[in-house]
Order: sequence, then structure tokens, then C-alpha cells
Amino acid sequence: MIAEILAPNGSKISCLYYEIEEKCKEICKEYCSLSLDNLKEFENFSKDYTYFAPYFDFVFGNLEYSLLHFGLNETIMLTGIKKERVYVLKQYSSYFDKYVTLDFGAKFLHFSSDKDLKIEPFIPERSLEPCFITHDLYKLVPSIGGHRALAYQLLNLGMIRDKELCEKMFSLKQDQSEMGEILMFLWPLLRFDIYDYLKKQCMVVYHSKNCTQEQLDLISSLMQMGYLSQLNLFDYYPKHDKEVLNWSYKFKRKEDELDANRRF
Repeated sequence: MIAEILAPNGSKISCLYYEIEEKCKEICKEYCSLSLDNLKEFENFSKDYTYFAPYFDFVFGNLEYSLLHFGLNETIMLTGIKKERVYVLKQYSSYFDKYVTLDFGAKFLHFSSDKDLKIEPFIPERSLEPCFITHDLYKLVPSIGGHRALAYQLLNLGMIRDKELCEKMFSLKQDQSEMGEILMFLWPLLRFDIYDYLKKQCMVVYHSKNCTQEQLDLISSLMQMGYLSQLNLFDYYPKHDKEVLNWSYKFKRKEDELDANRRF
């Protein structure tokens, strides 16, 4: 699917959806070349992005570009609110002949920096909050809209940079209610929930065929510590798929993608 990147000055860039991150990188590079202040602005912004790449958030959040066809949906536009570090989704209305905010102005997605998603190693004694636990035992905390909205956000981070993942999502054509299941089919993740904060009682949901040994060891530790009261397994397989996919590398920032000096 073709996406359209709209600049604040009205100019437009059209590209394939999985090329969005590369286009954002080009926009960042051009912006930084204009002045030393711009370069310092990008350096300061990107220093908190060690798990995911900063380019999408810098362009659509910090520079306030808009994205048409967000999430492979031709009727949806994403716009950012810089001061609040959130994104709002809008849908085209033929009645008003313009894009209108969904759900009475609800903010759907947060930025994806380490601070915004509270990305840090999962330590049970101090990590008792709803989150996804990654294959390498980092926690990703949903700050807006719960696990379902965060799954939507994480899937987009993969789709904007990887052709294979983007084509897989386009073929599924699932609605948002299944985003969590799809994400956990593509990426070994534990869904961690708290249902009794006073007693420190938690629940873990995971795909029975897409779980790392490190995650299984963590589940055992949670049980031994008395934190885990519910353990739910599921076996979600999209149509025609018989094996789960360990595509965690398609979401994360590559180690050599942005060095300590923030060079492109």
C-alpha cells in the first residue's frame, strides 16, 4: 500500500508503507544538515531511543508531519501532539469531507522512546505493572489504551521498516481487536497483567509455541515467588500459517543503525 507523508508546509511524499522509516530517516538527515541547532535538536531527541529507532517519532511527533493510510488503512491519518508526546488517529468523513478525530479526541498511541514505554529490564520486585515482556526480558509498558493499543503501535514500528512483515500484515487484514494475538504470533512476547496490586497477584498470557527459554524461566521464577496466580496459553495461527514466526529483529533498532554520535 502507498502511504503519504504530509509536511506542515503542505508538501507530500508518497512511498510504499515499508519505506516510511527510510523516508523519515532522509527527512531527519536533511533537517539536521540545515543548521547545528537542528542537529543538536535531533541528537537530544534521539538519545532516549536505544530499543526502537527515533526517526518516525522525530518526523511525525517532533516535526509534526502527518501520515495518511496509517496502519495500512486507507481512511486513517495519524497526527502528533508534540508537547504531550502522543499521536491522534483521524478518519476521513465523507459527510464533513475531511479527517475527523476518532473516539471524541481520544489519544491512541504514545511515542516509542525508552522513557515513553518505560523500556528497561523486567525485574519482578519493581516491575509489577501491565506490560509486554520481550524475548530478551525487557518490559514495554502501555501508557495509553492498554496492551491492544501498544500492540498496534509495535506492529506499525515493524511495518514501516520491513517489507516481509508489512506484506504479512496486509495479507491478514485483521481488525484491531486481534492486534495483540498477531503481535505475539510474530514476536515472542509475554503479556503481563496485574489484577490485585495489594497482594501483588499477576497473570501472564503467552503463545504456547512462541516463547523463549528465558521467558519460560521467568514464568517459573514468578510462580516460585508467589506472584503468578494465572497462566494462560493460546495457539493463535493466522490462516495458512502453520508455524509461529520469531521476527523480533524486524521491530528493534539495529545496533549499528545509530551510533553514539547520532550519525546517519
